[in-house]
Amino acid sequence: MYRITRFIVSLLVLLLTNSMLLAQRPDAPPYALRGDYAVGTRDFVIEDANRPLTATIWYPAQNPDNLPQTTEYRLNILRYENGRALRDSLPFADGAPYPVILFSHGSGGYRFQSTFLTEHLASYGFIVLAVDHPTNTIVDGLNREAFVRNIPANFAYRPQDMLRLIAFAEELNTDGDFAGLLDMNTLAVIGHSFGGYTALMLGGAQLNFDKLDAICETASDLFQNACFVGDFETQISQLWGYNTPPIGAWDSLTDPRIKAVVALAPWNAPIISIDSNTPYPPTLIIAGSADKTTPVERDARQFYAMLPPQTTTYIELENAGHFIFVDKCFAQAIQFGFFSSCSDLVWDMDRAHDLTNHFVTAFLLDTLTGDENAQTIRQQDDFIGVSIQRPFIRADRRTLQIIASAPHDPNAFTQGLVYHNNLFYESAGLYGQSSLREVNPETGEVLRRVDLPPDYFAEGLALVDDRLIQITWRENTAFVYDIDTFEQISTYTYEGEGWGLCYDDDVLYMSDGSDSITIRDPQTFEVIDTFSVTLDGMPVTRINELECPPNEDFIIANVWQTQYAIIINKYTGIVTVVLDGLDLVNRAYENSTQSVDVFNGIAYDSVTNTWYMTGKWWDTMFVVEW
Repeated sequence: MYRITRFIVSLLVLLLTNSMLLAQRPDAPPYALRGDYAVGTRDFVIEDANRPLTATIWYPAQNPDNLPQTTEYRLNILRYENGRALRDSLPFADGAPYPVILFSHGSGGYRFQSTFLTEHLASYGFIVLAVDHPTNTIVDGLNREAFVRNIPANFAYRPQDMLRLIAFAEELNTDGDFAGLLDMNTLAVIGHSFGGYTALMLGGAQLNFDKLDAICETASDLFQNACFVGDFETQISQLWGYNTPPIGAWDSLTDPRIKAVVALAPWNAPIISIDSNTPYPPTLIIAGSADKTTPVERDARQFYAMLPPQTTTYIELENAGHFIFVDKCFAQAIQFGFFSSCSDLVWDMDRAHDLTNHFVTAFLLDTLTGDENAQTIRQQDDFIGVSIQRPFIRADRRTLQIIASAPHDPNAFTQGLVYHNNLFYESAGLYGQSSLREVNPETGEVLRRVDLPPDYFAEGLALVDDRLIQITWRENTAFVYDIDTFEQISTYTYEGEGWGLCYDDDVLYMSDGSDSITIRDPQTFEVIDTFSVTLDGMPVTRINELECPPNEDFIIANVWQTQYAIIINKYTGIVTVVLDGLDLVNRAYENSTQSVDVFNGIAYDSVTNTWYMTGKWWDTMFVVEW
């Protein structure tokens, strides 16, 4: 009995020890899990008479004996004992060359302030390098007066430090243990706070003191710890290499091999310009909405607004502060009174680190290596307390041109429209007036009609083979008709509201008035999938009538109570074109002798490549192009 008890106690101790070392929450998302590579680390000094740099490298490492990955990091008297890497181990060459990641710490930080991230990235096959920025580390902060005096100079020194780090990486890649292991054509930069500024500068951002001055003339207290830099324009310009401060945006300090930028709670957007005519690397910004050091209203959101939307991702953690991106507190940090700089008032630090690791790792795998799984997961990410603005392409804007017109029944409250074999099939709505109609396109004459029971409000319509499927608004019922006999032959039931319906010769697409489109099986009406529709990165609601031409990658939809139709990529949900139907609306109102309702009703003749559009109670059917 004693031996069993001792065995159980020993097992519990082992499990507890391992769990403490792993520090992994059970709800960690996929890329928060440690990668397959063992991680090694080494320290170097980049010699320079005036500004030597202490550097640390993390890399995929050999570990043939499966040794525990533990190490200690030191900066002067600061000692961090919770590292999860093998000190001075040999690099693992089989997966080389590895993409190179450069990390820049925050003001008052240090090169190993975020080992939760730097070690993690190395476990996924990246080589990560970081330096201490002299005069701007936690140790320098012990002399507060000198530390504050040196902050302005670091606006120039920090980007220069990182360019020197790139040159050092090239040296590593030519000789010694790391020769040939670094992919020097595939670089990325990550930075936190002042390091976020540094990372964005390396991507190609530009200092602009004229912009800063203009903002600070009428700035609120929110801008105080940004505007003070304006007093040091001359000093910074000289360190930049200018004799006198230039007008407007300064020259950038960048490297064309930088393929991605990650900015964590970046600082000082008011002093930055980003040229929209110059390509900028794909960028990920992550920030906390409750950050008081670099408020998102002043910094992160403004950086996001400057960057190209088609390649920029913006993530905000609700109620998170500034320091969720540094390692959580260890004993010495608490002893020295730094608890507030390594903890968060709301967020569990392990959860914040899991999400940061997941977002950054997936972004870099997708952007730098083309990893399709990472790309897919990035599109699917959805976490409580986290808002994600994904990259998007701004939709093209076009005007619908009227080519021809024909009569349309002004008593038809058009909800769905189909063109087939030189005939229109139309679903007309309203309680007590709903019907299915067969219509002559040239005259608008109703050739056949089936009325729905008065307690059904007809909505969208689609043709599947020889069956017309007509959905209803709030009655959760779809009626199925034989197109030849116009007899009802079946019904389907579904949850939620029904608005628009179309068939692309493969599947059905159905709208419900929200920003979601549901894909349904054309034979069973069962749900296959759903996707959200976005326009310029924002959800589009009130999606109504749908038309999906066969063998195309898009759907066209009316947006209820607007003059617009939108072209939606049916694989991504992104609106690629906005079609302005104001001319159609004006013509409908001018010609009408009775009440006219909204623009709604789209049909396509694939034989002649002709588009038809109308509206509710409109007396005209328009042939259009764009």
